[in-house]
Amino acid sequence: MTFLLLTAMLLSCSNPLNKKYSEATLDQDSKELRESNKLTGEELELLGIWMVRAKLSGKSLEGKTYNDILSDAKNYKLEQEKLKAEAEKIEAEKAKKMNDAVTVSIIGKSFDEGEWDSSNIIKYAIKNKSPKTIDAIKFNFKIFDKLDDKIGDGYEMSITDDKIAPNQVYTNEAYYDYNQFMDMDIKIKNSNFKDLKFVIKVEKVVYTDGSTLE
Repeated sequence: MTFLLLTAMLLSCSNPLNKKYSEATLDQDSKELRESNKLTGEELELLGIWMVRAKLSGKSLEGKTYNDILSDAKNYKLEQEKLKAEAEKIEAEKAKKMNDAVTVSIIGKSFDEGEWDSSNIIKYAIKNKSPKTIDAIKFNFKIFDKLDDKIGDGYEMSITDDKIAPNQVYTNEAYYDYNQFMDMDIKIKNSNFKDLKFVIKVEKVVYTDGSTLE
C-alpha cells in the first residue's frame, strides 16, 4: 500500500498540470506543459489566453494549479458559448417575427447626374404582411458585388410620412449623395443591378395602433 501511495504521489508531482502557478517559474512551467503532451493545442492556447487575461486584469493566480486555471478557463468559455447561443436564439426569433410581418426588397438602381450634385438612386419595395397598418419603418442595407466584396455600407432609410396598409406593397426610391472620389460610390454607379446583392435589415416597425416591432 505504501509503495502504491508513493508511486501515485510521484506521478502526481511529475504532471506539470499539478504544479502551482508562479511568476518566477512560468517560463519553465510553460515549457514543461508544452512538452508533456497532456494538453491539446486548443487547451494550451486557452490556458495561455486565460493567464494573459488575468495578468491584464490584475487578477492573481498565485496558489492555483495549472489544472485549476485550465478548469476556470474552460468553464468561462462554456459560459460564454452558452450566452452567445442564447443571444443568437433571441436574435433569430426576432428576425423571424420581423420577416413574418414585413418584407423589404431593393428592386432597382439608377443614377442622377445633377449640375452641382449627383446621386445614386436606390429603388425599394416594402410589403406589409401583417394585419396592422404600418405608420413608420426604419431599415438599413449593405451592398455586395458579384465577388461578395462589400461596396456599400451604412445605407439607412426611414419612412414616417406614408402609411402602408395590410397586404399593401409600397414602392419608392432613395437618393444617396454621390462622391466622385469615393471608390464605393463609383462601383455602385457603374455596376449592373443584376450583379449586386443587397443585405437588408429591418430595424423597427411602428404601427398605427401604437405597437412596435424591433
